[in-house]
Amino acid sequence: MFSKIFLITSLLCTVAVQVNAAVLFENKDLYFEAASLPIKVAHKAPNKVFYGRIEGRESFDIASFSVARVAQLHVSAGQQVAKNDVLVTLYSPELKAQLDAAKAKLKREKIRLQNAQEEQQRTNRLVALGLQSEADLDRLVAAKEVALQSVNLAQAQLTEIANLQIDHQIRAQSAGVISDIYTRLGDFVKVGESILRFQTSDAYRVAFKLPEQEALKLSRDSLVNLAVPSLDLQLQGSVVERTLPSNSHSPWFTVTIELDSASQSFTSEQHFGRSVQLLLPVSDDILYEVSAYALRYDPFNRPYLLLDEAVPRKVLVKPVATVGDTFLISANEYLGGHAMIVSEAKLALNLASEK
Repeated sequence: MFSKIFLITSLLCTVAVQVNAAVLFENKDLYFEAASLPIKVAHKAPNKVFYGRIEGRESFDIASFSVARVAQLHVSAGQQVAKNDVLVTLYSPELKAQLDAAKAKLKREKIRLQNAQEEQQRTNRLVALGLQSEADLDRLVAAKEVALQSVNLAQAQLTEIANLQIDHQIRAQSAGVISDIYTRLGDFVKVGESILRFQTSDAYRVAFKLPEQEALKLSRDSLVNLAVPSLDLQLQGSVVERTLPSNSHSPWFTVTIELDSASQSFTSEQHFGRSVQLLLPVSDDILYEVSAYALRYDPFNRPYLLLDEAVPRKVLVKPVATVGDTFLISANEYLGGHAMIVSEAKLALNLASEK
């Protein structure tokens, strides 16, 4: 008999410890404890995570301006280059033919000029002897000037073609990284055909694909939190661009973030291509942690809590996320105290009619 009394007493003590708060209600002459659990403010809200990769501030293709053959590739994909480094040497049979023709033309014009100068000198002597008229001399002087202009024009054309030949040795306009190469040694490329892709390394950007509801929250110059998992690095970035979906069927906006490299010593070109996480809070409202047992739904399928007050009160809430068996919720009013987990039927309450 004594052992039974001891066991019953122990069970009652255990129940009393587990119940956070109790309100005594009478229902059909029965008394019971209505258990409730605390509502806690969530000090750290979870994040929605979106993924992108580190790129240079400027990323563009380098193309050929004429039909040419890739004579030499001086770089490989992923290679870092300095300003003025030679990237590609192109050989253009068309340009070589033009160059040879320009050299031949210049040679002919120089011969014409030399002949005109010699003819003028001979005529000068004949005019001095009275054997030829001044009009003949004037005509030869004019012819020499025309020949001189022809030489200058031919020289300019040769220089222009020679410069085009030099341009076929493509150089880096700034420090950066070769992110991709589209051609191979010996390939012929057309006018405007891309040869390689180049990314500058003076600053870093990451492009993220975001759904509309997230993208529209981010305006230009907004600061966001980022993470680089492979470096165990946390840093900030600012929004520099937000582009619309590419077509009517795509739900994704492209949001470009420029990394805050100065404050994080984020300067090594080895970071190109690394995965970056964009961390956006699941909600901008104050969030509360409540047990899954405390969340209820009314006949209109609206979630609510039953606050443990002198008279239990219904408060509509918005579930935002779950962490284990705990819900993160927001509400239109500050929530404190406890939320009841006992069945409403046991409380003799009728909350179904509440709006």
